[in-house]
Amino acid sequence: MAAGERAAEPLAELSHYVVARPIYSEAGFQDENERSPPEYVPHLFPRRCSRKRAFQVIKSFLPILEWLPNYRVKEWLISDIISGVSTGLVATLQGLAYALLVAVPVGYGLYSAFFPILTYFFLGTSRHISVGPFPVVSLMVGSVVLSMAPDDNFLIDSSNATGTNVTGTLIDAESRDAQRVLIASTLTFLVGILQVIFGVLQIGFIVRYLADPLVGGFTTAAAFQVFVSQLKIVLNFYIVFFIFQTLIETFEKIGTTNIADLVAGLLTIVICMVVKEINDRFKHKIPIPIPIEVIVVIIRTRMLRIARVETFT
Repeated sequence: MAAGERAAEPLAELSHYVVARPIYSEAGFQDENERSPPEYVPHLFPRRCSRKRAFQVIKSFLPILEWLPNYRVKEWLISDIISGVSTGLVATLQGLAYALLVAVPVGYGLYSAFFPILTYFFLGTSRHISVGPFPVVSLMVGSVVLSMAPDDNFLIDSSNATGTNVTGTLIDAESRDAQRVLIASTLTFLVGILQVIFGVLQIGFIVRYLADPLVGGFTTAAAFQVFVSQLKIVLNFYIVFFIFQTLIETFEKIGTTNIADLVAGLLTIVICMVVKEINDRFKHKIPIPIPIEVIVVIIRTRMLRIARVETFT
């Protein structure tokens, strides 16, 4: 009994922790942890220049020179190839979908999915980020494009169109798409200039003052906006871009819904959600996530191809 009591004494001592830390005030914590700007500008731009210092400046602009020599090919290459292929497939499909939100030809969605990743390969500093277009920006650019280049500005008389037997007015799709691409490219270039200026001035500190409810509300509103913008594609009829008018015209034209497109859209959503849940639950057992988006696109494209051949035959 005494031996048991002696054996229990060390265990009782190990089950207690003593934590000692300084007591901070808000001002003291910020003084110790917040990054302060350098006091002396000459320290940033020394008068003397050497090969080592010049190489350090180049590495600050091209981080690939920092991490590529230390890359462990045997340990990381296979995993990076798998993650790169899976992420690239999803980014490709997202680029095609986001091009529809911007109201430009889908080929430009592929450009927007490829070139940002290629640029970030040389200039990026985080291996966890997959850069590219995302819904909120696509919707904002699309609103500008549709307001400046609506379909009504490109109506032509069918008598002036070659190779058509349709009477009435037609839309000059080639001129419309060229104008919309020009508007989207100009807007993107101007926003890029502003981002460079903000980066030089280090305006990013403003993000610290964005409250969580603000960010959560913005994300929820963006998700709802994307959902509403896809109704015209799922229901297969033309409606305007603005959210309230979209909802009104959706209920007004609900009787003209294409049932086949509606069923296919809902079935696609259900299948993608189920497979994503499977990927999350069995991610430790499945070496590669199931690329359900790619599979659905391939199957749907093949079905449309067969249906079009049977229609023409």
